[in-house]
Amino acid sequence: MVSILSEDNKEWMYFDMAALCMGAVSSGVYTTDSARQLAYLVNDSGTRFLIVENEEQLDKFLEVEDRMPGLERVIILDPEGLHDFAHPKCLFLDALYDLGRQANDPAIFEAEIDQARPADLAVLIYTSGTTGDPKGVMLTQENIIAGMESSLYGLPFERGAEQLCFLPLCHILERLVSLYTPLIVSSTVNFAESPETVFDNLREISPHGFVAVPRVWEKIYSRVLVMAQESTWIGRTAFGLAVRAGARKAGYTLDNRPVPTGVAAQYWVWDLLVLRNLRRMLGMDRLRQGLTGAAPISPELLKWYHAIGVPL
Repeated sequence: MVSILSEDNKEWMYFDMAALCMGAVSSGVYTTDSARQLAYLVNDSGTRFLIVENEEQLDKFLEVEDRMPGLERVIILDPEGLHDFAHPKCLFLDALYDLGRQANDPAIFEAEIDQARPADLAVLIYTSGTTGDPKGVMLTQENIIAGMESSLYGLPFERGAEQLCFLPLCHILERLVSLYTPLIVSSTVNFAESPETVFDNLREISPHGFVAVPRVWEKIYSRVLVMAQESTWIGRTAFGLAVRAGARKAGYTLDNRPVPTGVAAQYWVWDLLVLRNLRRMLGMDRLRQGLTGAAPISPELLKWYHAIGVPL
């Protein structure tokens, strides 16, 4: 059992997928969890290997290490601030890579993959624990494959497309839609630098795929309204006319009705003058797969995004 206590990054993905390939079970721990919560999750899951991102997360382990007798190793991803740190159970990532190079035998890795069976436990996804201690939801290898297969049928994943991953990978939504499925179709997975830089990274990457919870889509919407209110009278007027033209078109497309020529022509003009620039400013000019999940979203908000040319 491997537990990962880190923000999203490529190392999170490496450890998760390595565990799946080697017949181990992986579980994510939210970086906002306390030391007490970490001890509970490690003990409840039977974790033997804990991955921590940095000094801040390492401190949680050190605070409760005596309460986790089954934990054998702690792997530290970022050594910043820990150059003089030493602990019998702790290992820095570079040292782990060195061990891997010394024991390099691809045949062992391939043999472990071949032993996997559909009913094997693959992932534990812990509930929020709002009515008591969190409970580990057991997902098998078959569950993961079924989720990816459904995603491929229902969503436009494409080879070479860019994906931005930023929601916690502890949750199955992000892991399935922003990690597992994009990789099997050879999309590129980009990790946000931090939760605070998501909007900047969105503009930088202009991804083809982006999944977020309703609260994030609401924040983007609020930002646009503030920008519009702070613009000139001409800018505000043009923005309002463009969104209204987009809303008229969206009214037809969302009902699967043909768009009248006049409505389509009006939208084309305002899209050329206003909406394309807006999407470029938001980093959504290439977005073909905008997804919202994990909570209800307002139908009016969905229609607004369709109106500006961002179908959710």
